[in-house]
Amino acid sequence: DKAERRPFDYIKPKLLRHFWRGAVDGDGWISFQSSGYWSCGLCGYEMLIRAFAIYSSLVCKSKANPRKSHNIYQYEVNCGKAELLLKSLYHKSVIYLNRKYNLYSQIITPSKVHCAQLTFL
Repeated sequence: DKAERRPFDYIKPKLLRHFWRGAVDGDGWISFQSSGYWSCGLCGYEMLIRAFAIYSSLVCKSKANPRKSHNIYQYEVNCGKAELLLKSLYHKSVIYLNRKYNLYSQIITPSKVHCAQLTFL
């Protein structure tokens, strides 16, 4: 039923990484944890976060689950999975939020990215 379709269901698969990069730029985070690992996540309404979890599981094989915190949902990946997810979102991108891209750049420099190892949808 058309009324049950989510807005992001209409996005062409080759553009999904751009959609999710915009979501992370707007309502997500990239951070270095005090325990010594990188984290990438997104918060928002349930349907959006569950869809991001599916994208993430395809890109970085994450098995993390969305969590509810009060009236909002969160999804987060850490360590190497966060690095893979961030590569899928920011590698060779020209439109991004500068402060998020700068954090991504601290994790991986473009010269170290091997495209054959990445999965882009």
